[in-house]
Amino acid sequence: MWDDPAVALVCAYLRVNGYFTLTEFEVSVSTKHGYQSLTDLDVIAVRLPTVAERHRRSGHVRRTEGGIIVALDPALHVDESRIDVLFVEVKQGKVEFNPGMRNPLVLEAGLRRVGGSPGAPVDEVAKSLAEHGEYTGGEQRVRLLAVGSHGRVGRGTTLHHGHLLAFVEHHVEQYAEALKAMEAGDPVVGFIELVNKAKHPPTK
Repeated sequence: MWDDPAVALVCAYLRVNGYFTLTEFEVSVSTKHGYQSLTDLDVIAVRLPTVAERHRRSGHVRRTEGGIIVALDPALHVDESRIDVLFVEVKQGKVEFNPGMRNPLVLEAGLRRVGGSPGAPVDEVAKSLAEHGEYTGGEQRVRLLAVGSHGRVGRGTTLHHGHLLAFVEHHVEQYAEALKAMEAGDPVVGFIELVNKAKHPPTK
């Protein structure tokens, strides 16, 4: 169903939190012998500052939603005043970064793909990001995120599959009625909805 279920879970979690996601972004470098592949970034995620639209009509609040109902996990420590960019390494086992995630050339390619104004030359931002795991400047905050089943990384943000799954499951349960009114915008969210329906079929 999914090439990598761990990547699918990460993307579902990030989309629920309001991120746009791009997977398997391959980075190559030009050499005198031609182009050489350096690595790929498992997930690039971008979250734009947004405000939910609310109107008061007939004594109640009408909220409009599009595609996926957005929640925000405090564990992400999002600065909602900036564009939030994540370069994500996804493992099924122990959390760790591949060497490419500390390569300024790889991160520079990712930054150029995202665009925007980081407040400094992109090559300098990439070097700072590689060294510290986080950079804030201009209109952007950029971080390195590692996701796996256990362990932690230094100079970067760590999340575990169990936390991601619990958050998405709680989200589906909390917004069950609203989600019935729309097509599932993500296959993992849709699968969890199906599992919940199978566990609690209607009585009639």
